[in-house]
Amino acid sequence: MTEKKACFNVNWYKIYLFCIRWRIATCIFLGLVFLPFPGFTQDVVEYDEIPVFFNVQKFGGMEINTIIKDETAYLPITDVFNFLKVKNTISKDLDSISGFFLNQKAIYLIDKDHNKIIFQGETYQLKPGDLIGTEFNLYLKSNYFGEIFGLACTFNFRSLSVSLTTDLELPVIREMRQEQMRANVSRLKGEVKADTTVVLI
Repeated sequence: MTEKKACFNVNWYKIYLFCIRWRIATCIFLGLVFLPFPGFTQDVVEYDEIPVFFNVQKFGGMEINTIIKDETAYLPITDVFNFLKVKNTISKDLDSISGFFLNQKAIYLIDKDHNKIIFQGETYQLKPGDLIGTEFNLYLKSNYFGEIFGLACTFNFRSLSVSLTTDLELPVIREMRQEQMRANVSRLKGEVKADTTVVLI
């Protein structure tokens, strides 16, 4: 009788330990899932991605998807540079963009992993959250376009538009002027394209 009682107590103790361990493991799992650890919350989506009209002074504009966070615009770097015809190459992991600005000596690197921008040999350390990466693009807080590259971007929250002003001769504006000059030369030479074709019978 004593042996049966001892065996029963041992089995009960094993079941008790198993239940305690299971409860501890469950609490740890739920804590990892639901508690806001700093390392896990940095990638939590806290922004809206919406289309915004991007307008360049003395040229024109287009609609681009822009991240709006706390009424601040974060512009898609590749879309902006492609529109301005600034040389840029984005990495396979979409965590950095490199190229040159206006001339081949003005090399830049926008590095999300190290949260910095290197331009013409000078390093600009960004604040956490100033660069936002998505599965399709890399977004930069709009004020840095002006502070680093001389492309002053003003965001209007009411009209959902961004106006870019600069004293620099951007590649896209240079090409537009060259095209206008070629058109003027053609007019002076009398090389006017006919709008209609007349067929004589």
